[in-house]
Amino acid sequence: MIRKFLCLFAVLMLFGSIAFAQYDYYDYYDYDYYDDYCCDDCYYGYYGDHGWGDYYYDDYYGWDDGYYQYYTDVAIGIGNTYGARVSAVNPQNLNVGSSVSGFLGNGQEIWYRVTALNDGILTVEISSDTDTYLEAYDFNSFYITENDDGGEGLNAKISMTVTRGAVYFFKLRGYSSSATGPYSISVTNTPFIELPSGRSVSGRIESMQNYWYRFIAPENGLLVVQTSGNTDTILVAYDPDFYYISYDDDSGDGLNARIMMDVVAGGTYYFDLRAWSDNEGPYSISANYTPLTELIAGRSISGFIESSRNYIYRFTASETGVLTVQTTGSTDTFLTLYDEYFNYITEDDDSGAGLNALIEIDVTRGTTYFFDLRAYGSNSGPYVIMAEVKPYPTTQLFPGTVLDGYIESGRSYRYSVVAPRSGILVVETSGSTDTTMTAYDEDWDYLAWDDDSGVDFNAKMEITAVAGRTYYFEIGAWGGGEGWYSITARVDPFPTPIPLPLGTAVGGYINNGVGQWYSIRTSNIPGGTIVIETTGNDVDTFMEVYDASYNLLASDDDSGEGLNAMIQLHVQANTTYIVRIRGYSTWANGPYRIFANYVAFGMADNPYIIIAGY
Repeated sequence: MIRKFLCLFAVLMLFGSIAFAQYDYYDYYDYDYYDDYCCDDCYYGYYGDHGWGDYYYDDYYGWDDGYYQYYTDVAIGIGNTYGARVSAVNPQNLNVGSSVSGFLGNGQEIWYRVTALNDGILTVEISSDTDTYLEAYDFNSFYITENDDGGEGLNAKISMTVTRGAVYFFKLRGYSSSATGPYSISVTNTPFIELPSGRSVSGRIESMQNYWYRFIAPENGLLVVQTSGNTDTILVAYDPDFYYISYDDDSGDGLNARIMMDVVAGGTYYFDLRAWSDNEGPYSISANYTPLTELIAGRSISGFIESSRNYIYRFTASETGVLTVQTTGSTDTFLTLYDEYFNYITEDDDSGAGLNALIEIDVTRGTTYFFDLRAYGSNSGPYVIMAEVKPYPTTQLFPGTVLDGYIESGRSYRYSVVAPRSGILVVETSGSTDTTMTAYDEDWDYLAWDDDSGVDFNAKMEITAVAGRTYYFEIGAWGGGEGWYSITARVDPFPTPIPLPLGTAVGGYINNGVGQWYSIRTSNIPGGTIVIETTGNDVDTFMEVYDASYNLLASDDDSGEGLNAMIQLHVQANTTYIVRIRGYSTWANGPYRIFANYVAFGMADNPYIIIAGY
């Protein structure tokens, strides 16, 4: 539990508001700790053309994960109106483009007033042999951000977004009350450069300099921003609230940067362009915007493809199954498929009828995909595009029967089982092939996975089934293996639950993931909240709570102490609840204790509101 909390805390620190940016929290939070402590492939990296991942630029940035600096070096120039206002004491005017010298005394605070000349990035920087500290406030004296050592050496430096004509206040002090000495303070205001759609902007990148571009989306669509030339460029994209969207180095031609992203009508997007490492040289940057059309399953869309144009369609799966997107007509079409982060998945030219494109993939309900449609070569002409989602093809497995099959390497095979009665649905394989099994409910929502709970290397699954409902099982071979197997299903009656009186503790034992069933009767309480919890240090427990008809109400893994399960549940008086305790994995073994306790009176409108767990 502690490990999971630390991982979550690291993610929240990473993806929190940019307004935290100017704290020197990278002095205190080692991002490598998250990588090392949690896992090498945890999804905490950026997303963009390359997908999720780590990028290391320690030679240039001095950080092990240098990309984070992109995310944290610009603050949003908006004051925190929930905080206390401060009074700027005798602020001195500091003009954009100027530098002012002074002397910082022991414990002294010196205020400056800056008026932004442009919409853009305002940078205030200190130069001194003294360890300096800066705080920024808006024109209403609400706090914006602060910084310790963002500049050279121990000097403070703040970069933040500003609005033309707005007034900002900066408080300079020493890092400690004993810091004293001469200093100079300077301010620059780099305007955003408007990035027009369909036209390129040329310039020269100087080493270690940033160039900020702004694009306003005319309507919902796909935006591609890329550089061209021989200079090795880097692009970072931010949304209208200046939150990080994407980063790219070399996805364009040669060493050029390229970012693909979906944009919302009227939204303003920002792009930070710089050269890789200490490179410099000429460049061109362009923004190509393509309107986006929603593609809905079961409906066709007609259009005319013009030569060398792209047509972007967005599809969000309303159900899990096999998605087929295809064109029809006499025009030779080409389709490219991207995931919701614009990571390339696949492409097709002529898999459909004639010269039409066709892509077929497995999709999960709620997932978004993008389809880039164009004509092949210099062709043009009319077309029709359509999408269809069909349920996964399955083989029906009747309880009490045995089916034989052969697993080919890299393939999986799906079976459907309709529970003839409520009980424990047991599905298992047999044979010499090392099998794996994944279970899904009737909506294809994931339930569980297993490898070797059966005999030898066979998979075996036990799930709580309700009469008349359909359950799906996907069979594969472990590690890309192949071979013959048999699969069978049966429904065992529910075990007789062990009574668990409120206010008492009962001991139990989990053997290879299998635990015990308990019943709780709320006959002596008027309704309210009960807490059901396991204790112990020997086994990772998993808890499920059902009503008397074995409809699942709640489940939990680690809401209790350590790896113990805990559920707080609103209950009705004179009602029976069934609790199942099992191991988190099929390899779990060890003793545990379980207790249920009444903690509060009062009925909610929904008697099954889960306070913790699920």
